[in-house]
Amino acid sequence: MTKQEAEIYFETSNRKESDDLPWPTKTVPITTLNGVSFLATNFKKNASNQPYKSNKNLRNTEISEIMSYKTKRISEIAKWVGELPNGIKIARNVVMDGQLFLIQKTY
Repeated sequence: MTKQEAEIYFETSNRKESDDLPWPTKTVPITTLNGVSFLATNFKKNASNQPYKSNKNLRNTEISEIMSYKTKRISEIAKWVGELPNGIKIARNVVMDGQLFLIQKTY
C-alpha cells in the first residue's frame, strides 16, 4: 500500500499510523481466470455429439417409417427437436469457456 493510500486508510478507520501495528495492506489481484465455469460443467453431457447422431438418424428415416410411429415416439421426437437449439447453445458456451480457460494468451 502506498503512503497516499495508507493516509486515506488511516483517515477512514480507527487505526493510527503510530499504533505499532503492521502496515496496512490491500489485496492486489495478479490474474483473472476466464472460463472457470468450464470446470463446473458436465462436458461429456453438454458437448457430446448425441444430438447430431439423433439428427442424422432422423434425417435417414423413411416417411413410411415415420408414419408408423406411435404418438409417444412422435412426442419424444418433437421434444428433442424443441430442445435442440438450447442444447447447441449450451454446448457452444461450454466449448468457448473451455477455450478461454485452457488457451493461454500472452501479452
